[in-house]
Amino acid sequence: MDDAANPYRSPTVTDTPPGTPQGRLVDQIKPFLPGTRLATVASVLIAIVMLLEIVLVGVSLLAISVLTRYAAGEPVADTEFDFVNRLSMGVTGIHQVAFLVSGVAFLNWIYRAHRNLPSLGALELTYTPGWTVAYFFIPILNLFRPYQAVVEIMQGSDPGNVPGSERTASDTQPAGWWWTCWLIASFGSTIASRMFLLTADPATLIAANWIDIAASISSIVSGVLVLRIMRRIDKNQLTRHEYLQSEAGAAFLASLDTRELESEPARLERQFVEALLYGADLIDDRVHYYPDWAASMTREFGAEVEPRLEEIFQLAQQIGRQPRDQWRTLVEASLDSAAPSQP
Repeated sequence: MDDAANPYRSPTVTDTPPGTPQGRLVDQIKPFLPGTRLATVASVLIAIVMLLEIVLVGVSLLAISVLTRYAAGEPVADTEFDFVNRLSMGVTGIHQVAFLVSGVAFLNWIYRAHRNLPSLGALELTYTPGWTVAYFFIPILNLFRPYQAVVEIMQGSDPGNVPGSERTASDTQPAGWWWTCWLIASFGSTIASRMFLLTADPATLIAANWIDIAASISSIVSGVLVLRIMRRIDKNQLTRHEYLQSEAGAAFLASLDTRELESEPARLERQFVEALLYGADLIDDRVHYYPDWAASMTREFGAEVEPRLEEIFQLAQQIGRQPRDQWRTLVEASLDSAAPSQP
């Protein structure tokens, strides 16, 4: 069977590239870089977008007034319709450009803010700076991952979360309100745009304008909240960085020096165990897939693992069509064997 088409092949693990220097974990941390300038630029641009949202609300109200008169049978000059359309298209175009530029600035800031977390002593992180930005563009994940990443930034930047600090940790509730308003604005704007494109019925266009107004208001609230969040994170990072220069903060950083980078043999064994359990999660009663899976494991971890795989395979044949949890028990029992050496 072709390994690329084999659903039971072991996963490729590349979290620690070959040749990575070993030593203290803190020695690999990038230095702290203040994000104040990026936060200021992004804040100004977001404020401009908020002002344009207010203008869009006024344009929508004007459009509603004209459409309401037209639906009631009152005479409306073509020049009036033309003026409203041109005004709406012009403001919308300027808003889209400003939104794009402010988005680039915001993502640059959020990348910097997350990149600073390890230098602030926050090492147990779920996300990376790159993925924190990428999640905004990945369908489905962009509905919740950006919010979770911002919460991680807030928690990792908070001076109150440093052991020994006398400050009280702040709550992350504003991030929830910000993200809720942002989603409402995004969905509302999308629905209104579809309604504008699909019909010329005055009543439907009036409803679309009201939805667009609600989306703009939600976007403005979201903007206010994100400005507060950015200001808090930037201030907290500066405060936390300053605290870590103190005697108590230095003691906290010193405790991180005891954390060692994973050695190559330990990394290889961990990856081997992960691959074994990966197979345990996927394989149930289809014993004929075992040889292909074992061959894939041998290519990845070397011939030294063949005795362990053979033992598992022989026992798996004895198990036969038993529940998957027996296979997992079998794999876990095999982990008491000697660790494989590096190929």
